[in-house]
Amino acid sequence: MREKNFTSNEIIKYAWTATTKNFWLLLLTVIIVFLIYYIGIFLSTHFFAGPLAIIPLAYLIFEVGVWVGLVKFLLKLSRGEKAEIKDLFTAFNYLPSYVIASVLYILIVDVGLLLLIIPGIIWAIKYLFFSFLIVDENLSPIEALKRSGEITKGAKWRIFVLLLVLLVINFIGGVFAGIGLLVTIPLSWMSIVHVYNILKGTKSLPEEADKSIETAPIEPE
Repeated sequence: MREKNFTSNEIIKYAWTATTKNFWLLLLTVIIVFLIYYIGIFLSTHFFAGPLAIIPLAYLIFEVGVWVGLVKFLLKLSRGEKAEIKDLFTAFNYLPSYVIASVLYILIVDVGLLLLIIPGIIWAIKYLFFSFLIVDENLSPIEALKRSGEITKGAKWRIFVLLLVLLVINFIGGVFAGIGLLVTIPLSWMSIVHVYNILKGTKSLPEEADKSIETAPIEPE
């Protein structure tokens, strides 16, 4: 079977084009997502006990729902569809599946880390795209994890290298008071969603950034 091959350089090139083309929308999205995140930290710090502890718990559910909405937003943006800020708040129907799959994912990775670390890294990459599959294909938690394992087959090493590259990029972005993260985080988002689209065989847009990726056989792991 022949699949679309990719290199980290090609992925970053696409992500840079997509990020600069949609910079202000992505910048606003980053600000909103992390503002929501820090509000959650504030609430959990100040209302961690007693009857008011229900406040951070309820907010946590809302916060996780926004992260699922971010997946929906990125999928639409990467495919040239009309992505809007309101997409962050319109994916709560996927929340139960996402929460269950997340718990399973954490358990799987933790078990792998206990087995001399390397299996944990491999499984973390193997099941990395479960959230995208829940939103994109409306799969159940088990189906999403299984499908992620299928589409990452033969591509784990390339995904691992890309994640390392993105880690370095975000480290550099965070050096100067974290200002660079306003660029590197959207760049990372667009990189990950583009890899997902490649593994699924779905076209990412803009097309001109996608033409550098040629069809080639996936090498064995």
